Amino acid sequence: MPESVYFDNGKQYRTHWMARTCSELGIRLLYAKPYSPGPLERLSVLTEWLMLS
Repeated sequence: MPESVYFDNGKQYRTHWMARTCSELGIRLLYAKPYSPGPLERLSVLTEWLMLS
């Protein structure tokens, strides 16, 4: 079981159900800062840039 999960700020992730479930399982719920790319988006952009170079 993960210690924490990291989501963007999509409304499908910011729900009472998600907060309650993670709390009951002891999982830390983390959200990205608004309008900032998450780690997967950054990796995708970097990979695309390297392929074009």
